[in-house]
Amino acid sequence: MARNASRLALVDSPGWIAYLANGPKADLFAPYLEMEELLLVPGIVIYEVLNKLYRTGARAAAARFQAHAFRALNPVFDTNLAIKALEATTQQKLSLAAAMIFVTAQSFDADLVTSDPQLAGLPGVVLL
Repeated sequence: MARNASRLALVDSPGWIAYLANGPKADLFAPYLEMEELLLVPGIVIYEVLNKLYRTGARAAAARFQAHAFRALNPVFDTNLAIKALEATTQQKLSLAAAMIFVTAQSFDADLVTSDPQLAGLPGVVLL
């Protein structure tokens, strides 16, 4: 699917990891991650990506991620989103992190760009 150049996008943690590690789907995630002015990076994604990079000793990739992600929009996860995430975990059977990411994207009318099959078919999800 082609990147909509005027729509906000939220790339989930596996998408960032694939991009930073130059994985098999890096080129698919690149158009979404390289338009910082239209990129959302919530705290849960920052946590998950940095946790993975620090655990694997990828300090240079962690520094690159921070420089890139912190120039993007960093939405706050508030009480309203917490309640919506609870509903998503119950109704859609999503994990906590997936629910938090999904409802954050929904609240900003952003595309949620992912390779996670548990999110397939949900509104606003771009599955790569």
